[in-house]
Amino acid sequence: HVDGFRFDLAVALARGRDEGYDPDHPFHVALRTDPVLSQVKLIAEPWDVGMHGWRTGQFPPPFAEWNDRYRDAARTYWLRDLAASSAGHVGHGVRDLATRLTGSQDLFGGQGRGTTASTNFVTAHDGFTIADLTRYDHKHNEANGHAGTDGSNDNRSWNHGHEGPTDDVEVAAGRRRSMRNLLGTLLLSAGVPMINGGDEFGRSQGGNNNPYSQDNETSWFAWDLEPWQEDLLATTRHLIELRAKHPVLRQRSFFSGRPLGADGSPDLAWYAGDGEPMGHRWDGPSVDVLQALFNGGPLGHDSVLLSLNGSAWGAEVTLPRAPGSAAYDLLWDSAWERPGGPSLTVPAGGEAPMTSASLRVWRIVSRG
Repeated sequence: HVDGFRFDLAVALARGRDEGYDPDHPFHVALRTDPVLSQVKLIAEPWDVGMHGWRTGQFPPPFAEWNDRYRDAARTYWLRDLAASSAGHVGHGVRDLATRLTGSQDLFGGQGRGTTASTNFVTAHDGFTIADLTRYDHKHNEANGHAGTDGSNDNRSWNHGHEGPTDDVEVAAGRRRSMRNLLGTLLLSAGVPMINGGDEFGRSQGGNNNPYSQDNETSWFAWDLEPWQEDLLATTRHLIELRAKHPVLRQRSFFSGRPLGADGSPDLAWYAGDGEPMGHRWDGPSVDVLQALFNGGPLGHDSVLLSLNGSAWGAEVTLPRAPGSAAYDLLWDSAWERPGGPSLTVPAGGEAPMTSASLRVWRIVSRG
């Protein structure tokens, strides 16, 4: 049985006689009308190396697409902007990340597509692993034999103050939390998450972001895990379980932001760190705390709140007095090295101090 196909450099398959990209190219039409192929998963890598080759969001249904905009937004918020914050500078704000968390409607909202058109990812077979994103500011591809010219230079990574492996306890702890933040964001976003094999336990390639020629320890998987890797694997499993238990985190349709509940609550609401609606604060580059309330009530399921603190400093975060909310039960905190940290229930409108650079998941306890 074949579940489907992923098309590498898929734009090349739909270029016409003028070499321009054609969404109605005969190849696309053939796939969409074939009685067998049209019913399986079709996933495009929506770019190639030709002129005007980046076409994310422009493939027709039933294609899903690798979402490079998701990758860049997640890395920027959790790594590059965190590096800026630690140096006393401002980042890029939260608007783009919010769009990616909710399925990238700006890219996939047309032609009757839904959130599942977005294949979300932070890493892939090309580029840094998730561990190396937190260990290296620069690629280390010397072993590939191209004098370091191969592989991307746009990695949006941060080494947390030291290039490569380190025995510094504080640096290592920060790196592990950053890995958990990236995995948590990926597995709690609308869309279809794609995890690069080995990221679930922090596999490293020694900073090589293009190890196509490395049939050795650089690209091999080591299954004898260290304790911190066992913890990261347990975290990944827990996040997958949270996603499975809460359908509001994996909706197929886009959020409208309009009132849907009997109490007038919208399906999606955004709050700042003070627990008040974001309002006019979306575009401030110094904004690094964001809260997203996914309303599961209209679906007959629990509602979930995500609280994100992307700064290098702790934050006093107020949980919103959302319609119908009485309290919030903590389900996961990226500050935990392993799932199962201390239980915590906070009343709506109450304060919940957050660790620097951390992500929390709350279940909303309804009134009555």
